[in-house]
Amino acid sequence: MPTPAGRRDALVDAALRLLETEGPEAVTVRRVAQHYGSSTMVVYSEFGSLGALVDAVVVAGFGALREHLLAVEPSPDPVTDLWLLALAYTGFAEHRPHLYDAMYGASAPGGHRRTGEQLLLGLDTFRAYADYCARAVAAGRLRPAEPLEIALDLWTVVHGRIMLERSGLLGALGSIIRDDPVRTFETLMTGLGDDPARVRASVAAVAGAVG
Repeated sequence: MPTPAGRRDALVDAALRLLETEGPEAVTVRRVAQHYGSSTMVVYSEFGSLGALVDAVVVAGFGALREHLLAVEPSPDPVTDLWLLALAYTGFAEHRPHLYDAMYGASAPGGHRRTGEQLLLGLDTFRAYADYCARAVAAGRLRPAEPLEIALDLWTVVHGRIMLERSGLLGALGSIIRDDPVRTFETLMTGLGDDPARVRASVAAVAGAVG
């Protein structure tokens, strides 16, 4: 028999598989119990509610995102690293769309939509992003500022682009204006204090990289 910790992890894994393979509507106590091979009482005894189970899935999702971002190894150019982070972040959202939506409250697995302090479950990932921003400030590429504030600027832009693309709006705008993520990144970095030519060189250093 699985240990309590192992049982809890297995239930989270079952919910995660349902979410990613069948979508948020599939995440119900009954379906999770079926996939785990038990009665619904096991789910309730471990989590107390479907909402608590969804929160555990979200925590696992942010943990996976954090590891994905930390795989970007620091290089001599911190702005190159910020560009690679943006690519890695976007790649995670593209490859795990149902999980990404659940993490940010854009979907309601099993009818449970996270609100309030539940939305802060990804704070550790946010802080990891800020560590890379601190390096860019220390290197003199960005003007002195609180790294968490810079991370918020970057996160807002990257997340916003992801959601606009997912909605189809960026594609629809293609006949009116050319969408260029490099230009967007350059504009943001320049606004934060970097030189446009240096930003372009930093991006060019990893041209063709994927998340």
